[in-house]
Amino acid sequence: MTAAGLPVTVIRTGTAPAEVDATVADLLGPPDRPTAVIAGSDVLAAACYAGDTRTGLRIGVDLAVTGFDGRTVAARILTPALTTVAMPLAEVAERLVDRIVSAVSGVSDERGEVLETALIWGESVWRGRGDGGAAQAAQGAAAGMPGRLGGPGSARVVAP
Repeated sequence: MTAAGLPVTVIRTGTAPAEVDATVADLLGPPDRPTAVIAGSDVLAAACYAGDTRTGLRIGVDLAVTGFDGRTVAARILTPALTTVAMPLAEVAERLVDRIVSAVSGVSDERGEVLETALIWGESVWRGRGDGGAAQAAQGAAAGMPGRLGGPGSARVVAP
Protein backbone atom coordinates (compact mmCIF):
# COMPACT_ATOMS: atom_id res chain seq x y z
CA MET A 1 0.00 0.00 0.00
CA THR A 2 2.83 2.35 0.75
CA ALA A 3 4.24 1.64 -2.71
CA ALA A 4 0.94 2.95 -4.08
CA GLY A 5 1.33 6.13 -2.03
CA LEU A 6 -1.30 5.29 0.57
CA PRO A 7 -0.40 5.94 4.20
CA VAL A 8 -0.56 2.88 6.42
CA THR A 9 -0.56 2.79 10.20
CA VAL A 10 -0.27 -0.44 12.17
CA ILE A 11 -2.19 -0.38 15.46
CA ARG A 12 -1.67 -3.11 18.03
CA THR A 13 -4.40 -4.09 20.45
CA GLY A 14 -4.92 -6.73 23.07
CA THR A 15 -7.66 -9.31 22.91
CA ALA A 16 -9.74 -8.25 25.92
CA PRO A 17 -13.08 -6.83 24.72
CA ALA A 18 -12.68 -3.54 26.62
CA GLU A 19 -9.22 -3.00 25.12
CA VAL A 20 -10.43 -3.79 21.59
CA ASP A 21 -13.41 -1.44 22.01
CA ALA A 22 -11.14 1.37 23.21
CA THR A 23 -8.74 0.82 20.31
CA VAL A 24 -11.59 0.89 17.78
CA ALA A 25 -13.08 4.03 19.36
CA ASP A 26 -9.73 5.79 19.03
CA LEU A 27 -9.25 4.45 15.51
CA LEU A 28 -12.62 5.53 14.17
CA GLY A 29 -12.87 8.82 16.01
CA PRO A 30 -12.12 12.15 14.43
CA PRO A 31 -10.06 13.95 13.33
CA ASP A 32 -7.85 11.47 11.45
CA ARG A 33 -10.27 8.69 10.55
CA PRO A 34 -9.05 6.05 8.10
CA THR A 35 -10.95 5.19 4.94
CA ALA A 36 -10.03 1.51 5.25
CA VAL A 37 -9.32 -0.90 8.10
CA ILE A 38 -7.53 -4.17 7.49
CA ALA A 39 -8.16 -6.15 10.65
CA GLY A 40 -5.87 -8.96 11.77
CA SER A 41 -8.89 -11.19 12.42
CA ASP A 42 -12.58 -11.33 11.66
CA VAL A 43 -13.29 -10.68 15.35
CA LEU A 44 -11.36 -7.39 15.19
CA ALA A 45 -13.24 -6.53 11.99
CA ALA A 46 -16.52 -7.17 13.83
CA ALA A 47 -15.41 -4.67 16.49
CA CYS A 48 -15.12 -2.08 13.71
CA TYR A 49 -18.72 -2.83 12.75
CA ALA A 50 -19.77 -2.16 16.34
CA GLY A 51 -17.73 1.04 16.28
CA ASP A 52 -19.48 2.26 13.16
CA THR A 53 -22.79 2.45 15.02
CA ARG A 54 -21.23 4.83 17.54
CA THR A 55 -19.53 7.04 14.94
CA GLY A 56 -22.19 7.09 12.22
CA LEU A 57 -19.77 5.61 9.68
CA ARG A 58 -21.28 3.18 7.20
CA ILE A 59 -19.25 0.04 6.53
CA GLY A 60 -18.71 -0.38 2.81
CA VAL A 61 -19.63 3.25 2.13
CA ASP A 62 -17.62 5.53 4.44
CA LEU A 63 -15.23 2.86 5.71
CA ALA A 64 -13.90 -0.25 3.97
CA VAL A 65 -13.23 -3.16 6.35
CA THR A 66 -11.53 -6.49 5.73
CA GLY A 67 -10.94 -9.34 8.14
CA PHE A 68 -8.38 -12.09 8.19
CA ASP A 69 -9.13 -15.70 9.00
CA GLY A 70 -12.46 -16.38 7.28
CA ARG A 71 -13.38 -19.09 9.75
CA THR A 72 -15.30 -17.25 12.43
CA VAL A 73 -19.02 -16.77 12.47
CA ALA A 74 -18.38 -13.00 12.28
CA ALA A 75 -17.72 -13.17 8.55
CA ARG A 76 -21.06 -14.88 7.99
CA ILE A 77 -23.39 -12.77 10.15
CA LEU A 78 -22.14 -9.21 9.71
CA THR A 79 -24.12 -6.79 7.58
CA PRO A 80 -22.88 -5.80 5.09
CA ALA A 81 -21.10 -9.11 4.51
CA LEU A 82 -17.46 -8.97 5.57
CA THR A 83 -14.66 -9.32 3.02
CA THR A 84 -12.07 -11.61 4.58
CA VAL A 85 -9.01 -13.68 3.78
CA ALA A 86 -9.55 -17.33 4.68
CA MET A 87 -6.56 -19.19 6.06
CA PRO A 88 -6.07 -22.95 5.64
CA LEU A 89 -6.35 -23.61 9.38
CA ALA A 90 -6.12 -27.41 9.11
CA GLU A 91 -2.88 -27.07 7.15
CA VAL A 92 -1.54 -24.47 9.60
CA ALA A 93 -2.29 -26.83 12.51
CA GLU A 94 -0.68 -29.77 10.73
CA ARG A 95 2.51 -27.81 9.99
CA LEU A 96 2.62 -26.53 13.58
CA VAL A 97 2.35 -30.04 15.02
CA ASP A 98 5.12 -31.21 12.67
CA ARG A 99 7.37 -28.38 13.86
CA ILE A 100 6.65 -29.09 17.53
CA VAL A 101 7.43 -32.80 17.07
CA SER A 102 10.65 -31.90 15.25
CA ALA A 103 11.68 -29.46 17.99
CA VAL A 104 11.00 -32.02 20.74
CA SER A 105 13.10 -34.53 18.74
CA GLY A 106 15.96 -32.03 18.63
CA VAL A 107 15.55 -31.13 14.96
CA SER A 108 15.54 -27.41 14.30
CA ASP A 109 13.42 -26.16 11.41
CA GLU A 110 13.94 -22.45 10.79
CA ARG A 111 12.49 -22.27 7.29
CA GLY A 112 9.50 -20.13 6.59
CA GLU A 113 6.49 -21.31 4.68
CA VAL A 114 3.84 -19.57 2.63
CA LEU A 115 0.43 -21.19 2.58
CA GLU A 116 -2.31 -20.39 0.10
CA THR A 117 -5.20 -18.25 1.26
CA ALA A 118 -8.54 -17.47 -0.35
CA LEU A 119 -10.17 -14.08 -0.63
CA ILE A 120 -13.85 -14.18 0.32
CA TRP A 121 -15.54 -11.11 -1.12
CA GLY A 122 -18.21 -9.39 0.90
CA GLU A 123 -19.87 -6.01 0.64
CA SER A 124 -17.67 -4.37 3.29
CA VAL A 125 -15.39 -3.06 0.52
CA TRP A 126 -17.66 -3.03 -2.55
CA ARG A 127 -19.55 0.17 -1.94
CA GLY A 128 -16.75 2.76 -1.96
CA ARG A 129 -17.36 6.49 -1.80
CA GLY A 130 -17.10 6.82 -5.56
CA ASP A 131 -13.40 7.65 -5.69
CA GLY A 132 -12.45 3.99 -5.34
CA GLY A 133 -9.75 4.79 -2.79
CA ALA A 134 -11.07 3.09 0.31
CA ALA A 135 -12.57 0.12 -1.45
CA GLN A 136 -9.56 -0.45 -3.67
CA ALA A 137 -7.14 -0.04 -0.77
CA ALA A 138 -8.92 -2.72 1.23
CA GLN A 139 -9.45 -4.96 -1.80
CA GLY A 140 -5.86 -4.73 -2.92
CA ALA A 141 -4.43 -5.30 0.53
CA ALA A 142 -6.73 -8.25 1.19
CA ALA A 143 -5.92 -9.77 -2.18
CA GLY A 144 -2.21 -9.03 -1.94
CA MET A 145 -2.44 -7.07 -5.19
CA PRO A 146 -0.92 -3.62 -4.72
CA GLY A 147 -1.49 -2.90 -8.42
CA ARG A 148 -5.21 -2.59 -7.70
CA LEU A 149 -4.73 0.26 -5.27
CA GLY A 150 -5.54 3.79 -6.26
CA GLY A 151 -7.26 7.00 -5.35
CA PRO A 152 -7.13 8.93 -2.12
CA GLY A 153 -7.47 7.16 1.18
CA SER A 154 -5.63 5.88 4.19
CA ALA A 155 -5.60 2.50 5.86
CA ARG A 156 -5.08 1.30 9.39
CA VAL A 157 -4.04 -2.26 10.09
CA VAL A 158 -5.37 -3.49 13.44
CA ALA A 159 -3.53 -6.50 14.86
CA PRO A 160 -3.59 -8.30 18.20
